[in-house]
Parts: sequence; structure tokens; C-alpha cells
Amino acid sequence: MRHHPTRNRASNRKPWSQPVAIVILAALFAAVASVTVAEEHSRFAGIDDFDMHYEIHGSGEPLLLLHGYFGCSQVWEPFVDILAEDYQLIIPDLRGHGRSTNPSGEFTHRQAAEDIFELLDYLDIEAVASVGISTGGMTLLHMAVDQPQRIDALVPVGATIWYVQQTRELQRTLSVDDLPPVMVECADRGDAQLDQLLSQFRAMQHSYEDMNLTPPELATIEARTMIVHGEKDEFFPLDIPLKMHRHIPDASLWIIPQGEHIPVYDPLVPFAEIVLRFLDSD
Repeated sequence: MRHHPTRNRASNRKPWSQPVAIVILAALFAAVASVTVAEEHSRFAGIDDFDMHYEIHGSGEPLLLLHGYFGCSQVWEPFVDILAEDYQLIIPDLRGHGRSTNPSGEFTHRQAAEDIFELLDYLDIEAVASVGISTGGMTLLHMAVDQPQRIDALVPVGATIWYVQQTRELQRTLSVDDLPPVMVECADRGDAQLDQLLSQFRAMQHSYEDMNLTPPELATIEARTMIVHGEKDEFFPLDIPLKMHRHIPDASLWIIPQGEHIPVYDPLVPFAEIVLRFLDSD
């Protein structure tokens, strides 16, 4: 992984600096930082105007795993072994993240959804089960609305269907110094990549079209859906997953007590086990 000695971790405000979040992210970083991407799992695909890096683990029915913003495929490392026992995992780096390029210098969740459809076409995969964290979940929501028949099962974690004011404030004020180490380490190309990602993230505060999924659109989702959300999510308040649950047909809802944004790395939360139970159910 790339080392970033010039970055100062000090900051007056840290969206992920709550005590529980520190413990969770420290555990995640410890698990990820010791792992070098195994080249036998690593692939690249030419997707329209950029090169997408992705990993393949295991065998069986395909399971698509999408990371959150500033993340990369390696954030799934704590779950790979158990999930790969039953599924073939497809774990891409989204446009501009990790080892994927982004010559356009722009990022939207709608475009990310199109990129993933292109990857599935490249891999000759018609339909998948899917799990997505934050931006990954928002990308999956677009996919499930745009081409419902191609998403068999949908697990959005800490995702949203629109940006509320508190979200836009965090998008406006976030700095690289606020990021947990694992997200800094995901930037394979160093500071220039981080700066581009941060610029795109801040631009989201002015976006009203990218994440603007309406109840009628959510009602078209055909995938079996389990919404996962932290009770104390500081980016997306609890009324958002409640509305998603209300409008996505037959959706299940798992609110993790006291959970913050992306609460699934807490060792007390049996995330992989519950996801497998959901995916294996009828």
C-alpha cells in the first residue's frame, strides 16, 4: 500500500471520531493494512473511458460487493473468507477509487451504476446478488431502479435516496485529515487521487439530481432487499432508511442499535452471517 507521510491527521471536527467509530475503524485498519492485494485475485477491465480494477474470490453464484466513497476493494477483506465460501465475489474499485482510473475527473452514483453494468457485461453476468456500503449502496439503488431484472438481491448499508441538509454540511466541511487511515491507504495514486476524490465529494453538496430517487422509482425495485443502517448514522438520518423500507416492495430493515455510519465492522455485529442468511433465504 502507498504511504502518505505528508498528511496531517489533526482536525477540529472528525465525522468518524466518535469513540465507537474509532474502535471499529481501528480494527478494520488493522485487518486491511496487513494485507497486500493478492495478484491472483486482481483484474482490470476497460470500461468506456477508464480502466476498472476488480477482484474475484471464490466460486459459485456471483455476489457483487461495492465499497463506499474514498474506499476500495480492500475494505471488504474482513468479510471475504466467509462470503467466498458460498459465492463468487466480484469486488470492483469504483471509478477513480483504489486502482481504478477516472480521466473524466467526475463522479456520480448514476455513472457508477452504468460502470458496474458495463463490468457485468464484460464478465458475461446477467444478474447478481449485491451488497453495497454507503456510496456502493447508493450505486446499487440506481442499478436496481434502472435495470430491475439484473439485481436479484440487494443489501444497501448506510445508503440514502437523497441528500438532506446535514449530509450537505458534511460534504462541504469534510477534509482528508478527517478520513480514517484505511481510506487514505486506499488511494493507490497518493495525494493527487485523494485531492480529486475530495473535490468530487465536496461537489455533491450542490447536487440535486444524482441522488433523488422517488417513491415511485423505489416501488419498481424487484430485488429481494434488506436495508442495513446504523441508528446513529451521522450522514443519513434514520428517517431515510425508514422511507426506503416503506417504498421498496417487501423490503426488510435491519437497524443496528447505536450504530453510526457503516456500523458493520463492529465485531459484535454478525454482518456476514446475517447477509448470508438473507441471501440464502427465499
